[in-house]
Amino acid sequence: MAPSDNRSAVSYSTLIPGTYTFLVKSTSPEGIMNNDPAKFSFRILPPWWQTWWFRTLILIAAIMIVYWMFRLRTQKLLAIQRIEIEKTLALEGERSRISRDMHDDLGSGLSAIHLLSNYLKENSAIKYPEFSTEVEKILKSSAELNQLIREIIWTINSKDDSLNSMVLFIRRYCNELNEK
Repeated sequence: MAPSDNRSAVSYSTLIPGTYTFLVKSTSPEGIMNNDPAKFSFRILPPWWQTWWFRTLILIAAIMIVYWMFRLRTQKLLAIQRIEIEKTLALEGERSRISRDMHDDLGSGLSAIHLLSNYLKENSAIKYPEFSTEVEKILKSSAELNQLIREIIWTINSKDDSLNSMVLFIRRYCNELNEK
């Protein structure tokens, strides 16, 4: 509490928000001092951006923005993952279709050629001995092509994409090589 001069007005423009009590002692023109000061209590409210509710609102908004960004990112990653899974399933379906078509169309055609050439070999060896070498070549070529088609079909078929399937294939291939 500081004594002031004889002014009738005072300005406190730099007060921070809070509760204040303004005490005033006066002196009469005769010089008699009043011992009972006049009291005036008042409160200065903070600006709206410094209030607890505004800070809480900002915190909630920040949490919601972070959650929204996290959710948006998660949805984007899930969409990318879904597209990759769909591509993989489409590729597996296409591989299965190609494998099935090759087995049905090429495999049956080559088997028919092999059976017919075997029939020619057995039935025409006596009648047409000059064709026996060519028939033998056809028989050998059809057997080799059948083996190649089986290998291609095994490679394409998505059901055979496992270590166990590969071991069985190698074992069967080694057994066929040992038989020759």
